[in-house]
Amino acid sequence: SVQAKTDAVYFDVGLGNGNITPVNEPPEYVRMWKFNTQRRADALLVRGNELWLTEIRFAANPNAIGRLLAYRYLWEKDPVLPGKLQLVLVTNIHDEVTGELAEKSGIQYEVT
Repeated sequence: SVQAKTDAVYFDVGLGNGNITPVNEPPEYVRMWKFNTQRRADALLVRGNELWLTEIRFAANPNAIGRLLAYRYLWEKDPVLPGKLQLVLVTNIHDEVTGELAEKSGIQYEVT
C-alpha cells in the first residue's frame, strides 16, 4: 500500500515565495503574506529519496497538467526538501488528452 511505503505526508505544500511583500512590515506579517500568496500543492509524499508532489482533481483536465508544471518550475527554483521529484496527478475519470499530456510531461497519471 502507499501508506506502508511512505515515510511522511505533507498537505497544502507552499511553493515559491508568493507575491512581493509590502515594504517595512513586521516579520510575522511577512510570513503570513508569503503563506497566503504562495502556490499550494495538494500533497507531498516522501518515500526515501523520492518526493511525490501530488495534485488531486475531480475530473482532471489539461489545466491540472499546467498547474503541476508550474509546481515543478517553482520547486526547481526553491526546493522544499532534497530528493528526486516526481509529479503525480490523481483523478477519478480518465481524460485522453490529459493522460497524453501527462505522459509527454513526465507526470504520473493515476485514475482511481
